[in-house]
Order: sequence, then C-alpha cells, then structure tokens
Amino acid sequence: MSYKALYRKYRPQSFSEVFDQEHITRTLKNALMEGKVTHAYLFSGPRGIGKTSVAKIFAKAVNCPHNMSGEPCNSCDTCYGIQNGSITDVIEIDAASNNGVDEIRDLREKVKYLPSQCKYKVYIIDEVHMLTTAAFNALLKTLEEPPKHVIFILCTTEPQKIPATIQSRCQRFEFHLISQEEIEKRLTEVARNEFIKIDDEALKALAEVSEGGMRDALSLLDQALAYSTESHITLDDVLSISGKLSSNSLIKIANDLNNGSALNAINEIDNLLRIGKEIPKIMTSLITFYKDILVIKNVKKDLTKVGYDTEEFKQLLTRLSNRDLYRNIDILSESMSEMRYASNQRLYIELAFIKIADNERVKEEVPEFIKPEPKPISEPKVEKKEEVKPVEQPKEIKREEWVIEPPVVEEKNPILELNPEPAKEEPKVEVKPEFKPEVKPIIEPVKEEVKTEPVKSIAEELGTFNPSLISNVLNHASKPFKETIISSWKELIRKAKINDEYNKIYMLLNDAQFKTCSTDFLILTYDNVPTCNLAMKKENKSLISKYMSEFFNTKVDFITIPENTWNEMSNEFIKKYRENMAKGLREDITLSQAFVKGLRIEADSQIEKEEKKDDKYQDLMDTFKDFMEIK
Repeated sequence: MSYKALYRKYRPQSFSEVFDQEHITRTLKNALMEGKVTHAYLFSGPRGIGKTSVAKIFAKAVNCPHNMSGEPCNSCDTCYGIQNGSITDVIEIDAASNNGVDEIRDLREKVKYLPSQCKYKVYIIDEVHMLTTAAFNALLKTLEEPPKHVIFILCTTEPQKIPATIQSRCQRFEFHLISQEEIEKRLTEVARNEFIKIDDEALKALAEVSEGGMRDALSLLDQALAYSTESHITLDDVLSISGKLSSNSLIKIANDLNNGSALNAINEIDNLLRIGKEIPKIMTSLITFYKDILVIKNVKKDLTKVGYDTEEFKQLLTRLSNRDLYRNIDILSESMSEMRYASNQRLYIELAFIKIADNERVKEEVPEFIKPEPKPISEPKVEKKEEVKPVEQPKEIKREEWVIEPPVVEEKNPILELNPEPAKEEPKVEVKPEFKPEVKPIIEPVKEEVKTEPVKSIAEELGTFNPSLISNVLNHASKPFKETIISSWKELIRKAKINDEYNKIYMLLNDAQFKTCSTDFLILTYDNVPTCNLAMKKENKSLISKYMSEFFNTKVDFITIPENTWNEMSNEFIKKYRENMAKGLREDITLSQAFVKGLRIEADSQIEKEEKKDDKYQDLMDTFKDFMEIK
C-alpha cells in the first residue's frame, strides 16, 4: 500500500476546506455564482498557505456542471478528472523550469484551441516570477485579450518581481499567513483522523515552528510521526526534528547571561551543538525569547506559549528590565547579521554572549545619569538661605522635588492597567471561530437528504446505506489480521499487476486505502464516490473478493466508502466508545445512518424488483412487437 504524505492527503478540495483565507474564497465563490469570472488572476503570498490549492479548486468550480453556491461537487467526472489530472483542459505549468520565451510562444499557440472536455481551459502558472523578461513580454498580449474559453491563474511568492504591466491585467489576491490557532485546530483534526497520539505541548510547538504555513505544519507532523515511537508524539520529538530550543534551555541561558556568567552560557551552547542544534536557530530562538518577554512585560500578560507558565520564567520576568531586553536583542541581531557570511559562526555567538554578560557598564551609566539632576536643585537651597528670610523658597523647591516623584508612580500604573486588558480580549477572539465552522457541515447534509431522496427514483440514486455492517466491523476488529494485511498489501498489489486473471483490478486495488477489518471483512476507502461505485460493481467486487481470498488463504469480503464518509463514521465510533468507557459500558456501538450522494454499495431489493419488471415488460415488447403499432 503506497503511503501518501499528510499534506497531500489533506489538501483542500473545496473552498470551505481552505483555512483562514475567507477574504479570497468568499470573493471567488460570489464571482462564480454571479457569473463574473474574469480572464486572469494573480495569487501572491508566502509558501504553503493554499495558493495552488485554491487555483485548482477554482478550476474545478468553474467547469463543474453541478456547481452549487460556488463550490465544486467533487463527485462528477469533471471534478474527478481535474483532481487526478486526467483532464487536459486544466494545465499546470512550473515557471521555474519553463521560464523561456519559447515555452510561452508555444503556450500562445495552444491557447487558440477550444477545450476538449470542459467549458474553460485553465492555465495555472506556478512561481510565475521566475519567467524571463522576454517571456513576460510574450505573455503580455495574450494575458490582456485571451480567447473567451481561457482563464489564467498566476501564483507567486515574490509579487514584487512581476512587471507592473502584468499585474495591472490581473485581479490580485493577497494570501496571508495562517494563524496559530487555526493550525492547531487543523493538526488536532488530522491527528484524530489518523489515530495519532500527540501531546498538547507538542501540538503548540508544531504550530509555532510552522510560522503560519499549513503545508509546513503537516509536513512536520508527518516527520514527527516517523521519528516518534508507537505513534505518540512528544515535545522532545518536535524539538529534535525542528531544531528549536526548549524553554528550559532558553531560560537557563538568559539567567546565566543576566547573572554575568558568560562561561556557563557558552557551555550550554556546547551541549546544544553536541545534540545537533544549529547556531542560526539558537540565535533566532534567543531573539524571539527576549521579544516574548518584552511583549509580556509591556503589552499583555500572555503565558500560553510552551514553557512560559513556570516559576523560573516568572522570576526571570522580574529580573530583566526593558533596557536590558533592548540591549540584548540589539547585540544578538547585530551578531546574526555579521555571521551570515562568516565561516566560523560560533565566534560571533560567543562574542555576543560576552557582550550581554558584561552589563556593569550599563549599571554604572544609570546612576551617573540620574545623579546630576538633584544637584542643581540642592545648590540653590544654600544660596537662598543666606538671603533675608528665604524660608518660603526652599519649601517651594521641596515641592518641586516632590513633584518629580509621581511620574515614577504613574509609570507603574499603565503597566498594571494594561495587563488585564488582553485577558478580556483573548477569550472573545478564540471562542467564536471555533464553534461556527462546526455547525454548518452538520446542517447542510440534512437539507440535501430531504431534497434529493424524494425527487429521484431508487434506480437513479441509492444514496443512503445502512452502516450496521461498518459498525459490526469496528466492534469486532481483528488486530492480528489487520497487521497481516498492512504488511502484505504491497505484495498483494504487485501480484495482481502481473497476474493475467487479476490485472483488471490492479488499479482499483492500487488506489484503495485499507482502513480496518474484522476476521473476514475489510473496509476500503477511495477519494471519490465514482471509484467506490466502480469497485462495488458485481463483476469487480466478485473478482477482488476471489483474489483476496486466494491471497490470504481465507474467505474475505469487503466494502468501499469515500474517505470523508469514513472519517465521519470513525469519529462517531470513537466518540461513542469513549462515552461508553466513561460510563463503564461494554456493549456494542451502533452508528447512525449515513448519507452519501451518488453512492451505490449493494443492490437494493426494490431495485432488483424494478429491474425484473422492466425485463418482463421488455420481453413482452420483443415478442409482440410485430403485432403492435405504437402511436
């Protein structure tokens, strides 16, 4: 069984699945519903945030014959063909390797031809900023006035390199980085679907390291899963694969530097380098750490980051002043910029630590700066006392001295007043987005059931199936048989490919994903409904069952369902299982009815009766067709 990377497996297939880019998806959906699709779009933004995914979703939606509310149906032949790349009307071009003028001239010649299967030809040019000046000039006229059946979507991470003449001919959409809360939410969902156990601290660390990129977050989760043992990801696993420093190491280095012990801080760097950490990442982690302390002290009281709610960190907050934090950040930033082109990077980090630890000069400057101020105030006191009855003037001067002290009190008050403000704002921002997206998917399928089932006949659409069979498999799952299937799945596919009798079902087995099984029954999933129906055809199903029974030397049957349907049913099973465990119940779990549009799993008895009636009627028509005159 070929393994698919998590960022490919969980790539968005509709606008509703795109995270944190509502300003773009909403605009595109409204344009599709109102028929205001333009000829050229420019998608710009950092890597791994959904530019190419949105471009492919738009290509499906603009060509989908069953487009509803601006979303592709993802079940028709057009959507399935665009998704797997079998339809040639959606062309994805990598401008990094096809950046010459000859490739653009060839594109200009092919643009003239009408699409073969779809309504529009969609050209997705990725990393378009890599095109040469001559290639941009060749594309200019075609991009301005293309044929009516052509749409261009340009994707780039560096929009400043694209000529203004190209940008002015496109609708530009700026993608922004995804928030850490949305990344944590997505990683939690993926870990639950893949049955991955991950600690909360590790989850937060993954979201921080990804720096706003969903693809990077899923890739790191995949890497951490391969690095960890028994599918349990801990904080140490995330720190090991990402090169990030733990909060304990950062607090220790900051305490050593604040105490003036540069030697201890350098020894800690030796330990970090010995376990594989890199000097640039150490410097970046320290700068970010000091920045976080500065923000917590002056702007908001936020201790939600990993390791920031310990007593050592709270004590460090009181020891470091704003002046110290500014100075430390400046020294580290200068050293980091200087060591960029140096061969010995360690030299710069050691010098930076020595500068930070040598803070006596700063402590001496502060009293010398403050002392000169009271001297001019005390001198006039002596001069005025020598005059006749200058009693009132010293009192006024004392009042001036007393007036100087309130600013010290007033400087503390804003800090105390600012601290509680973020605590009131944070729950308002975090709670609302978490509950809104979960309500919509539950309501929409119910409306579809009520509308579609009564209208179409049973023969046209058998969309509702009884999941009691799947419940039975999950309740009586066989772990030994599952391990046997997983270990021998690749061999099963390979033998089907070279066998003359079973090579017809090779592609169906290769595209299938095995999920779980009982002692004699398997559950397989596919990415779409049409492939499920194809695998469950009588001739294909009997051939696959026969082949798997011969391969495993035992009678084996199976059922196929779409991937998203499996995710919903498995999540429901896990939820009910945990509820039963909390109540101390050991009874079997029954899943609720599921609805899948267009899914045909087993021939219904009513359909068989209708087919038999149709066959008898056809036999009568064939027998008496010579004696009947149809008007």
